[in-house]
This record gives sequence, structure tokens and C-alpha cells, in this order.
Amino acid sequence: MPRTPLPEPVRADEIEPGLDAAIAEAEAVLAEAVHLPNGATFDEVVDRIDHAYRIVGRAYGRFAAPRRFHHDPSVREAAGVASERVDRWTHGLADRADLAAVVERVARDRGGLDPEQRAWIAHWELDRRESGGGLSPADQRRLAELRDQLLTAPSRYFPALWAPVTLRIQAAEIDGVPAAIVAGFGSLDTAGGWTVTLSDPIVNAIQESAADRGLRERVARAWLHRGQPETTRIVAELAAARREIAALLGAASWTELRSARLAAGGPRAVARFLAEVEPVLTARAATELETMRAELVADTGDPDAVVEQWDWRYLEARLGAALGADAEAIREHLPLDAVLDGLARLSDTVFGVRLEPRPERPTWDADVRAVDLVDRDSGRLLGELFIDPLARDGKDGSAWMDALDPGDPGRIGEPRPPAFILAASAPPVAGGRPPTLSLLEVDQLFHEYGHVLDFALDRSRYAIVREDWIPFDWVEAPSLFLGLWASQDARVLATFARHVDTGAPPPPELFAALERRTRLNAAFRALRYLAMARVDQLLHGPQPIPIEEADREAWAVQGIPYVEGGTFVGSFLHLVGGYDAAAYGFLWDQALRDDIGTVFAADPTSPDAGAAYREHVLEVPWTEDPLDGLRRLLGRDWSVAAFLARIERG
Repeated sequence: MPRTPLPEPVRADEIEPGLDAAIAEAEAVLAEAVHLPNGATFDEVVDRIDHAYRIVGRAYGRFAAPRRFHHDPSVREAAGVASERVDRWTHGLADRADLAAVVERVARDRGGLDPEQRAWIAHWELDRRESGGGLSPADQRRLAELRDQLLTAPSRYFPALWAPVTLRIQAAEIDGVPAAIVAGFGSLDTAGGWTVTLSDPIVNAIQESAADRGLRERVARAWLHRGQPETTRIVAELAAARREIAALLGAASWTELRSARLAAGGPRAVARFLAEVEPVLTARAATELETMRAELVADTGDPDAVVEQWDWRYLEARLGAALGADAEAIREHLPLDAVLDGLARLSDTVFGVRLEPRPERPTWDADVRAVDLVDRDSGRLLGELFIDPLARDGKDGSAWMDALDPGDPGRIGEPRPPAFILAASAPPVAGGRPPTLSLLEVDQLFHEYGHVLDFALDRSRYAIVREDWIPFDWVEAPSLFLGLWASQDARVLATFARHVDTGAPPPPELFAALERRTRLNAAFRALRYLAMARVDQLLHGPQPIPIEEADREAWAVQGIPYVEGGTFVGSFLHLVGGYDAAAYGFLWDQALRDDIGTVFAADPTSPDAGAAYREHVLEVPWTEDPLDGLRRLLGRDWSVAAFLARIERG
């Protein structure tokens, strides 16, 4: 089966002509669809549209995806432009009268279509509606301008957000910071410190472990307000554009307009869910905050000390250490290679997906690992995966999954497996010791692999032409489940945790302490997701609101002081990356995740539970309602009971 061309050979000057060629090839396939005779079938038309998208989707992986990881800044810049062009092309498909006419012709007999075909048509018709075909010429022009604004915003937003954030850190400030993190700073300079480029692992390690409160504050402010004020301005522009689009299309709000593509059941269902969980979260979080404040008073000696944004992770770590779950001791038992080996082993034994190393396959960096995803029982190739686990200059400092190729079933042209990248930002090898991970980084790694499994195992006939063809309020549920399954269940951790130097498993008492630690601040952490949902609802509701006002109002949900000098909204990248009007999903998916966890309660590594989860969640086509699959897995409707029980247990 032909393989996906990798991004690495690409030079900046190859990106534009390469994408030109791919789009021209796709356009030729679309022309075939348009000029099919009147008796053409649904499959003959839609398979060509699907194939054309897959051609451009493959080009996205080669020419646009490197914007987040390529070592050459000129390639990253050109890839950002290419990403915008791909978005324009895919979002423009439903605007085309020639395609619309031929699709309408073959879709007239709905009774003759199967459920998956009808679902494809439903998404296509939503796209057509949002293109404003029934509007006046003036309103159509304005709608086109606004939609163009939505499409171009990411090419301005993400480079600003991902621009390197550097901070001076002095040797006198690093008391408590893990040695593995400090080693990654390099050698001390003549001024007795380092100029450090921040990344998720560095920020998280300092927030959790640095005894110096001033350092924690500087790091928190720098990371929270990165890319600003530009990123805040762009989010405000997007909120205003979305509101105007909703009004042009006759919807009360952007949230109402988007709800047709989401899984929760619309604004009223979301409001019921939030109203059910918010009182429990607020009451329990107040107790957790008071416990943290007492710890802060003991740490600072200030009886009036108030828990700030830069305190809570540090205080949580201190409380965890008092339970016997010291963060540094945990990290020492989580070397990267052992975690990746554990991920591969668990993927095979629990979910039936084997990771077969492909060291001969070229990659874009020496640290990238190429593997095949293979069905354990049949030997069928499910896809290709490139694991890019370490931080490096020029690479986005977070963790993510992206599709390098949607693959092709071969109904038209040659078959091709899908290909994915799983990226993390673990600290690189330093001081001669292998890199080690925090529990949060283990969570992130398995979380992103949850996305890989969800997309690689999907049994859909058709590719996802636009990212909003999948319900963004649901899409995090499988990944949240896998991340917490691996990082917070001691029975799962025990399968791969080994000391970085001795290879010995953690002592039993550390696992017992970990079980207690996972209950720390459960409500406070959940309130943070409620704050994300609140700011999203405010910005995309029926009434306009200044972005700073929405930011402050939502932040207050957490019960800690607002951080002046910028906005949280500016760094809330999900509002630009597809989760707009769906950010409640981060909290809703926690409830779904906990309900899924009941299936694994007796034995989290049960192959039977893994097979059922694979069948009813991971393999369900994106064209089906994911909650139907969840009901089949649970044998009942989903419930918040497990989520609230976890919160109240504390």
C-alpha cells in the first residue's frame, strides 16, 4: 500500500507549488463529479468529492502540518499560509453551485440512501445553509467577508501564540525544580542564570515545584498572557464576526447556530448539565481552596495569604507530598521510554491495536519514532503514526495530535493508510539521563493517543471534509478517558512505571499515595473547565459583551483572584481551533469519561472491557451519534452520577 509523503523533505519554496498541484489534482476529480451523466448514482458523485478532499488532506499533512513542528522558521511560515489555503478550499466546497446541483440531484431519493449517506448529506446541507444561499446579494457579500475573517484568523493567531516566550531564571530561584528540568536549561551563564524558552513541561514543573513564589508568578503570567495583546484582539474579532454571521443566518446566537453540529442536545441540554454540576463543584472547591490557603499560610508565614493562579499547583503538590506522593519521586519512576513501551503494550493487550516499530522509515527529526498501527487479531494495517515526544526549538511547546493524511480506501485511485502525528514536549535528554515525565505529561501522552485511536479505528466510509463535521463537544471524551485511565489509576501505572536508574517498580506505598493524590482538588480543577465553558458561552451568546468583561466574569467562577495584565481568553486556543460554542465539552466530557470508567472499574486492563470500548466508542463512524454508541457500551443512558461521586468523595 502506498505510503504518505512525509513533511521533512519540504523546503519553504516547495510548499506553494506543491499545494497548487494537489489542489489542481483534486479539482480535476471534482470536475469529473460535476460532469457525470444524469443517471449517476450517489456513490459515483460523493465518492469523487470524498476522494478530492483526501488528495488535499494528504497535501495538508505534507505542506501545512509542519507549521507546528518543523525546525526551519521559513517552512513554518509557509506552512501556516498553506494551512489557511486548505481551510479555504474545504470550506468553499459547499459554496459551489456546480457541486451543489449534482449533489442535490443524486440525493433527491433520501429513502434510497443508507444512514451514513444521509448523514453525509445532512452535513453538506448544513454547510450549504451556512453559505447563505437564500440571502440578498448584499448579505451574501457580507457573509463571505465574515467567513473569510474566520478562515484567516488562525494564520494570525497561532504564530502569535506559538512565538517563543523566554524568561530569565536565576540559579537562586530554582529551589525545588526537578533536576531533569533544570538540566534542560543548559549551562549557567556568566550572570548566574539562564534565558529559558518556556514550554508546557517547564511551566508545569515550575508551577508544581518551585519554592520561589516570585518565579512561579513570573512564569504563570508569561505563559497565561503569551501572544498578547494580539491574541486577545483576534479572539474578540472572531466573537464579533460569529455573532454577525449567526444574525445573518437567522439564529439567535453563534451557540444556537453551532448546536446542530454538536452532540449534547443543544443550549437547553447544556444549561441543564451545567446547572446540575455547578453547585456541587462550587461547594466542594470552596473546601479545597481553604485547605490550599492553610498550606499557603504555613508556607509563607503570612496569615492573610491568598491562593493565586501561580500557587495552586504548588500547593497541590505539597499536599500530595504530605500524602506520600512526592512529584519528583513519581517522575523518577516514569522514564519516557518505559512510558512509551507501556503505551504500546496496553494498546495491544487492552484495545487490540499493536504498535509495530518502523525504524527504517524517514522522519523529520532524529527523536521522532515511526510505527504502524496494526489490528492485533487480523494483522490489518490501520494507519501510520509518528511519535514526536520531545521539546525542541521551533516546535509548539504543547501536546497534540494531527492527521498527516486522511488515507484513502481506494474506491477511486490507490488505497492508502491514514497517517497521524502524536506530539508532546517532554524535556529532552540532559545530563546523561533519559528524559522523565510528570504524571501530567503521562496524561497528555495517553490523551493524545486516545485521539489517535479514535480516528484510526473509525469505521466511516467518508472522510471528515470540514473539522466541524465532527461534534467538538464529544471529541475529547475518548482522549480524556485514556489520559486519566493511564495517569490516575495505580493499577494501570503499575504496568509501566519503572525507576529511571534501577528499573525497579515503584514501592507499593507510592501507589497507595497516588490513589489519595488523584482526589486532591478534583472540584477546583473541574471549576476551571466550567470557567472555560462560561467564557465561551458569554462570547458566543445572544448579547455582545466586551472580551475583558467576559474574561473576568468567567474567571471568577474559580474563586481565585483575576490575573491582571492580559486575558485568559487570549491563550485559550480552543476558541480559535474549533471548540467555539463547544467548550462546555471539556467539562461534559469529564462526566462522560467517568461514566466510561465504570466499565473498567473492576479491572482497568481487561481485554473484554477494552474490546467493548473499542467496538462501541472508538469504531463508531463519525456519521453516527456518538451517544448511541456510549449507550450500547453502558447498557443504559449516560449519567453524571460517577462524575459527581468522584467530586464529592474528595
